[in-house]
Amino acid sequence: MTKHHKRWSALGALIFMVGASIGAFCLVQLSSVTSAGAAATAPTPKILFVRNSQLWWMNPDGTGQAALTSTSTNVGPGTLTAADSPGICTASGVTHVVFAGTVAGNKDIYSALLTTPSGLAGFQRLTTASTDDDQPELSADCSKVVWQSKQDGNAEIYIMAANGTGQTRLTNDPATDENPAFSPDGTKVVWDNNHNSQQTQVQVWTMNASNGSGATELTSTNNGAAYPHYSPDGSKIVFQGVSLFDVFVMDANGTNSMDLTASATGASSEPNWSPDGSQITFAESSGAPSFGDIYTMNANGSNQIDQSQSASADDSVPAWGNVVADSPPPTTTTSSSTTSSSTSSTSSSTTSSTVIIDTTTTSSTVPPTTSTTMPTTTTTQKPTTTTSSSTSTTVKPTTTTTVAPTTSTTAKPVVPQEPPLQVAPTVTAGSATAQPGQSVGLSGAGFDSNRSLDISFHSNVESLGSVTTDGNGKFTTTVVIPADATGGLHQIVVSESGSNSAAVPITVIPLATNALPRTGSPSWLIPLGLIGCLLMAVGGILRFATAQERQWTD
Repeated sequence: MTKHHKRWSALGALIFMVGASIGAFCLVQLSSVTSAGAAATAPTPKILFVRNSQLWWMNPDGTGQAALTSTSTNVGPGTLTAADSPGICTASGVTHVVFAGTVAGNKDIYSALLTTPSGLAGFQRLTTASTDDDQPELSADCSKVVWQSKQDGNAEIYIMAANGTGQTRLTNDPATDENPAFSPDGTKVVWDNNHNSQQTQVQVWTMNASNGSGATELTSTNNGAAYPHYSPDGSKIVFQGVSLFDVFVMDANGTNSMDLTASATGASSEPNWSPDGSQITFAESSGAPSFGDIYTMNANGSNQIDQSQSASADDSVPAWGNVVADSPPPTTTTSSSTTSSSTSSTSSSTTSSTVIIDTTTTSSTVPPTTSTTMPTTTTTQKPTTTTSSSTSTTVKPTTTTTVAPTTSTTAKPVVPQEPPLQVAPTVTAGSATAQPGQSVGLSGAGFDSNRSLDISFHSNVESLGSVTTDGNGKFTTTVVIPADATGGLHQIVVSESGSNSAAVPITVIPLATNALPRTGSPSWLIPLGLIGCLLMAVGGILRFATAQERQWTD
């Protein structure tokens, strides 16, 4: 081989190796971006429950038990006397919680954002009726809430958007309607109804979530059936017995009912599903006084385990969900956007913790009730104490007005008007992402007029300043993300002292620490990889051509 051939062959090998190195570098960077994103968004399974009239949470194995609320928790109108009936869902990287909170003797529905390890933030009051509101449940996409209300003097089922607007009554009957829950696709609501005003006659029903039509009775058992929940795949419904406190499961059409806790020694109640549908959590109480614990079991009733093991506290109403992390640590040395223009290109108007799709009217349209009797489900009862109670309805006496003989006037009945519903406050951010030290535009509506609002950054609570609303309860301002903010999901909370509050999620993108910044999958990564491939091809061709020329010369 001549010196000429050797030089060209070495040059081709060098070009090939440079191209291969560039390609390997790009593969490593792309892999680190993918794994870092997966680690940052991986949710943590948690069980929320009620302990001694406040919200708690724990890991599914019973570890990490901690209080989420207390009597010092300020939810806007005041501090919580009690909290009950938690509901949880995670959608679009944000975990939402709804619950029934009692403030100054009035029970209303509240919502909040939940992150781990920080807990609840950004409380919003969704209902403002003077009567009790209770038992809220979120739809799977977190856009709607169904709950029980006594706004019209009787316990009925209502539905609203997740920011409290569009409140609409779904049921209208003299019986007690309770414990509603959505089907996984959000088209159905399952609930229990006491048509005969007798405890043992409570049965499980289902109806259309849009307007309450298509009401269908799913159970017809002397034991009674209550507290139903659809499985995550929609094929099953879990519920509790009423006179026989066991946990049952049946097909979604009401057939094939099976007692899952027949062997349990205590009273089993308030069942709910794990997010993947493989397990069920429920409350079980025994002894005197009847302190309850939170249990888990497999979906077929096996492997029943006491997870909360509270010797002197009463645990009840469990809800199982996946919770996002509030501030995952940076996982690579470089992670940011290259220019402000690239940041703005991903900016989209991000609405507060409750992103609303529903814009239903607030008028309460009452559909006609349709009753369909399903085949009777027979359940063998174990020896137990049957408790029955009756519900009495007091009808106001009619008032008779005597009109002079010369004039006969029939007055139209006066329909009492419900007070107008208060619109819950909302906050919108001009961008879904931001870097430490970057300015973010905020706008809000639904607050009290001419009121000073505090703006804070969570998870590590840090003040971002304040703003004053205009005469319509709206505001527009700009805040700066703290310079020491860690990467991951955070919240900007806008609160009105002693009244309402709202929150909006924002993802912080860490600043770069070297000369090659990147955000997610950087724009330069693919072109650089193509250059590496091109160099490999050039080097390979050069070596091949040199070898061919050497053969021809020889």
